[in-house]
Amino acid sequence: MSSSTANLALPLLQQSQAQKHIVVNESLAILDAVTQLTLESLSVQSPPADPVEGQAWGLPTGLGGAWAFQRDRIAVFVNGGWMFIDPKAGWKAFVKDEARHYLHDGTAWQSDAVAVSPYGAATAIELAEFEQAIGTGTSVTTAWKIPAYTTVLGVTARVVQKLNDGSLFRWQLGVPGSLSRYGYDLRLLANNWTYGLTGAPITYYEDTPLVLTARNGAFNGGRVRIAVHLRHLSVPRL
Repeated sequence: MSSSTANLALPLLQQSQAQKHIVVNESLAILDAVTQLTLESLSVQSPPADPVEGQAWGLPTGLGGAWAFQRDRIAVFVNGGWMFIDPKAGWKAFVKDEARHYLHDGTAWQSDAVAVSPYGAATAIELAEFEQAIGTGTSVTTAWKIPAYTTVLGVTARVVQKLNDGSLFRWQLGVPGSLSRYGYDLRLLANNWTYGLTGAPITYYEDTPLVLTARNGAFNGGRVRIAVHLRHLSVPRL
């Protein structure tokens, strides 16, 4: 009889097993860690000084301390010590310090992936959200940029702090060369929003900022929360 299960390597009770609670509790701890998997990080290289029971980390390269030689595994803090688990193709995890979802392709974690190949090619759907403070003037160019080789499905936005009207009538949202692509006749008051779908998804081949433009006037303060809904691809490994 095998000593563990085939997929999660949960320890199995053996005939005349002594201290059965230890085996059962270990199995429950593994299930508790990998069911609805949440990872604290995929980039931390050394065990934290004060981990909380049940916390888990995806282990990168350059590991030290109790994590040495455990690259690509999952470290779970259980009963005051570390348990290591091997992720498998198809496992999904939410990574807390990035606030992003990952999909494991059997070798590595792929960010925002909805589909992966055995050699790591992936189709990813990503949502980038940020807030843009509005100063004075007729236009604002965001510091955040749409990444190169990314297809944008749409851009949504909401005014979170009233755009100080002064002489301003309305505003628009777009990119250089197409200033109203994601919204044209937008209002100024807090909680007004735009649902900026493009007629067809548009691919940007260089890093591209968004541009907020005043119509028939000028900006004078306010704040806008912007969400960019995009898709990107990754190529297979050797």
